[in-house]
Amino acid sequence: MHQQTKARPLLLGIADRVNPRGSVNPEVATDILGLRQVVASHIYPLDIQNYQVLIGFPVGSPPSGRIRLFMRERPSQNVWLQYAFSVGDAPPEAITQQIVVSFSLRTDLVHPMIWQPGTLEVRLELDGDEHDLGFIKFVYVPAPPLSDDIRHAIKSNPSLWSELRMVIQCSKCKAGITPEVGPERFKPEAQDERFPNPTWYEDLPDDFKCECGTTSVPLRYLRESMHWFLANTSSVQADGSVTIQTSLLSLPEAEKVLGAFRCLLDGEPPESKVQSFIQTNPMLLAPFAARQLFFKPPILNKYAADFGIVTSRRELLRIRSV
Repeated sequence: MHQQTKARPLLLGIADRVNPRGSVNPEVATDILGLRQVVASHIYPLDIQNYQVLIGFPVGSPPSGRIRLFMRERPSQNVWLQYAFSVGDAPPEAITQQIVVSFSLRTDLVHPMIWQPGTLEVRLELDGDEHDLGFIKFVYVPAPPLSDDIRHAIKSNPSLWSELRMVIQCSKCKAGITPEVGPERFKPEAQDERFPNPTWYEDLPDDFKCECGTTSVPLRYLRESMHWFLANTSSVQADGSVTIQTSLLSLPEAEKVLGAFRCLLDGEPPESKVQSFIQTNPMLLAPFAARQLFFKPPILNKYAADFGIVTSRRELLRIRSV
């Protein structure tokens, strides 16, 4: 029956969001955000479980089947997408109207992870044969360096991560490595006892290979760009490993800073002392949710503000302490 159908599904691409998700009703308008066939990322391994794969089914396509996704560079690691269309209680011989379906990559069985840049092959398995539907290209774009203005923003903005550790571990022999990153290199006494031997991200080797040979993970992308996580909190998704992020200040420490600032203001200090105190304790600028924080930024090469802030909405604020 399937051999009589001439049309086959077609890969449309991968999208950030599809609403309504998984809809097969051609009468329902579909909102698709970020549809593309080339994905550029600063970070690998890249978790893609929150993405949606869009497949177009033209008239005459087989009404059921399964679609295999695998990286050309790692063909043994597969993600399967099952589908079956029906009219009433019985499946049709072929699809009778053109439809577009989004498939979620979130699954409890196999975690979809892109370990390194490469090509994601998408194939249809039908009657024992495989047919190419298309491919998605994943490319690597090194993250820009961690500049001073971003470091200042990380220290001032509690919504950003001030430190992050990832556990990459073999599920069989339990050998692993723990990359860590922060705005500044951690001091030995500041290490978390849950991670006794973390590796600063700039010191990572090119690859990690476990003792039993089951797990092999390229690490050079984390070595070059792991700092990008610090200013992009929404970029990390659950990947089956353990990720720990912490704030620079505990609540008692924050209360101590606020108390000292209150005492300073009660003494009616000159503007220069207020500005210096805030610069030393950028947590006081937390309400502005800074993505970039500048000290004494110039204005038209003639004047200077005390602080310049680029907010999460890409708004530029100039602040002068009085």
